[in-house]
Amino acid sequence: MQSTINGGFGVAVGLGLFLIGVPYAVIWGCLAAALRFIPYVGSFVAAFLTLALSLAVFPGWREPALVVGLFVALDLGIMVIEPWLYGQSAGVSQVALLIAVIFWTWLWGPAGLLLATPLTVCLIVLGKHLPALRFIVILMGDRPVIEAKARYYQRLLARDQDEAADIVEAYVSADGRESVYDAVLLPALYYAKQDRDRGLLSEGDAQFVGQATGEILDVLAHDAPAPFSVSDPVADTRV
Repeated sequence: MQSTINGGFGVAVGLGLFLIGVPYAVIWGCLAAALRFIPYVGSFVAAFLTLALSLAVFPGWREPALVVGLFVALDLGIMVIEPWLYGQSAGVSQVALLIAVIFWTWLWGPAGLLLATPLTVCLIVLGKHLPALRFIVILMGDRPVIEAKARYYQRLLARDQDEAADIVEAYVSADGRESVYDAVLLPALYYAKQDRDRGLLSEGDAQFVGQATGEILDVLAHDAPAPFSVSDPVADTRV
């Protein structure tokens, strides 16, 4: 992700310098992309070198001012989209990363704004390896806390068969039809049997869980292209 961002930064710099008229714009764009791998100071070094060249080449102040404006605009734009892009690849939810950026900026000012993303990612990594910090992953991670099998069983307990079918459909789309039986449907039946044996689930609710799961199994067995919605006439016909 960092390579993608820095590469896009270099392309934008090269194109902008070409439009301004700075000589060897492609070379300066490649240099800007490479220097940006140096944390925090790379883009400033690239801007300084390009500004020095523009001052030496152009007689007036117009082109150097445009060079400065180009780098400032690109840095501000990347500063806005970078947390979102890193959040997609680092396992941090967008809302949590936005809150983290606000918090670190309030705490440390501009330095906190620059360090917000790496600090947040470090906290997530620590939370995944240290049990005492597991709550950080739950609060700030982008993965659902409740597994698909538990959400499916919970929806059936609430007698919401349509939403339970949507959970199965989403799991099939993401992980394939073969794994949904062992990962979602069979665990739900096992939970229902355990709860019924313990007296925590009535016979009617247990029968509903089994009946709804059986209907979804029939749809899966017939490889129905329609959604698993019990209110869908096509799905009802196939069932």
